[in-house]
Amino acid sequence: AQMEFAPVSAARQAQVGEFRLQNNELPPALAHFEQALELEPAGLQGLDGQAVAWKKQGQTEKATANWLKLLASQEELFSFPKLQRVLERVREFKLEATFREPVEKFLKTYVKRNQTYGIGVVLPPALKLFGSAEEKVALLTRLAAQTETFPFVEQLLRLPAIDASRLSIQPLYEAAIA
Repeated sequence: AQMEFAPVSAARQAQVGEFRLQNNELPPALAHFEQALELEPAGLQGLDGQAVAWKKQGQTEKATANWLKLLASQEELFSFPKLQRVLERVREFKLEATFREPVEKFLKTYVKRNQTYGIGVVLPPALKLFGSAEEKVALLTRLAAQTETFPFVEQLLRLPAIDASRLSIQPLYEAAIA
């Protein structure tokens, strides 16, 4: 009870919200996530917790808006835990179709800024949103076009997530030598 009535930290409010969410007490959970967001407006736990509660109430649009907000915040300040959480929720709640375009936009910006730095961490969970091998290769080819193609493709081919035996990577090679 002490934690519940002490809105001193966003983390604490989000923690209580999580507890309420796990017990399927959605209105109280939402109230705690709201308090967490008043204290830390872009907080991962607050935005994500609120989104999960809304999703459980059937408010998919509101939930999606929160996860899109978390994804958009990556452009200002990259945070792998935030990106990872969004991608996990997208798969958990089967929202891949809604998120393919925003995730691709994020990846293009990421590649423009960072080339291959960190791509082995960022790319594999994002690739899971793209269903077929053809979709994945098409995405990789579009990403390669954002930077120096040959070094980028060379780095991609070293990643375990880019399994040349399962992906027809001919278009990638063609992009690299064009």
